[in-house]
Amino acid sequence: MTKLLLSLLAAALVARGEFNPRQWHWRQPVRVTPGVELSSVSATAEMYRGSSRLADVRIVRDGIEVPYLVRTLDGKREEREIRSEISNQSASSEGVQATLDTGGNARHNRVRLAVNRTNFKQTVRIETSSDGRHWDTARTDGLIFDASDGDNHTEALTVDYPASTQRFVRVTILGWKNPSDLASIRLTCYEETAEVRDVLAETVPVLHEDERTKAAVWTSDTGYEGLPRDSVAIGEPASREGAGAGLFYRRAEVETSPDGKVWAYAGQGEFSRTATGESLAIAFPEHWDRYLRLRIHNGDNPPLLLKRLALRAYRREFVFAANSPGRYWIYYGNPAAKQPSYDFAHVIPAAAKPEEASVGAQEQNPVYIPPEPPLKPWTDRHPAMLYTILSAAILGLGYGSVKFLLRLRASAGRE
Repeated sequence: MTKLLLSLLAAALVARGEFNPRQWHWRQPVRVTPGVELSSVSATAEMYRGSSRLADVRIVRDGIEVPYLVRTLDGKREEREIRSEISNQSASSEGVQATLDTGGNARHNRVRLAVNRTNFKQTVRIETSSDGRHWDTARTDGLIFDASDGDNHTEALTVDYPASTQRFVRVTILGWKNPSDLASIRLTCYEETAEVRDVLAETVPVLHEDERTKAAVWTSDTGYEGLPRDSVAIGEPASREGAGAGLFYRRAEVETSPDGKVWAYAGQGEFSRTATGESLAIAFPEHWDRYLRLRIHNGDNPPLLLKRLALRAYRREFVFAANSPGRYWIYYGNPAAKQPSYDFAHVIPAAAKPEEASVGAQEQNPVYIPPEPPLKPWTDRHPAMLYTILSAAILGLGYGSVKFLLRLRASAGRE
């Protein structure tokens, strides 16, 4: 990582003030690897349970708050075009050749071609160089093709190669002789990150059979609200006889609820095991409610019996600068704390690769001071006084009413 990045990280750290831990209920020690510039901590079920949807998480080094960013590992595909100039486009004994100059050390791993030919299949060679004179072979078996027949048209004009930061890239389309057949080349950097899901809870569901719809309704309780889930897995189902369920294909719906009374639709899918494979999980948009309900439509088939439900969600990780020595902690459990806003997310490169830090067991913060309970209304704090006032008011009204009635009777007697 460059010196500029390190200086920016240091500036971001200095910008934070001292951290007052008295309002944070929970903490866990974080052990970073010495010499590592960026570290990360994955959110755990304990963090979700003890925090306000992670909004009150703080990372602290020797009493100083450390900026961080939260990354959700939901899988991404990104392609960025690298500014480059084409030079030396010509034909050689091997084929049509063109050289691209990036002007620096930008990362690249893909070329996109535009051509002036149809109905072909050609091999492409990719070479890289730092000086434009000495070349390293990056790929020799790239393939491009075009198949055109009337309105039907299929083409593949992209060639990938191992990522490089070399300044020059040379592309050779083997077998071609006319340089004008190559219309243009774009140099890009393509990156793909795999999604990562964690099992955040395993619950024992409660069964309720709906005979009218021939469905089994399984209700799961995580014990608290604030645990994300975007996938539910049923594990290995069984039959009523206790044996495995064998082959099956069942439609199912997922519902969630904050209180176990009012339910909202979350998603649907199928659980199956067939001769060609199995699918024992359903994915749906992320929800944070306490309760989950799984409605499996068994029809006239033997019901699937579930022993456990695994609730999963995309992993969230806290990425922070760890290039300063010291003792690191992660704090959470302050409902009054707001989501922090740091410059840190705009300082580090999007492709920065942190090293996973190890996290110790959850412990109660030894200096935690519980917040003062909210002040009750005056009437709740002085119920005896309230009843005395009400009784006096009732007596006063009664006395006034009797006196008024006696006055009316006396006036009627005089008439």
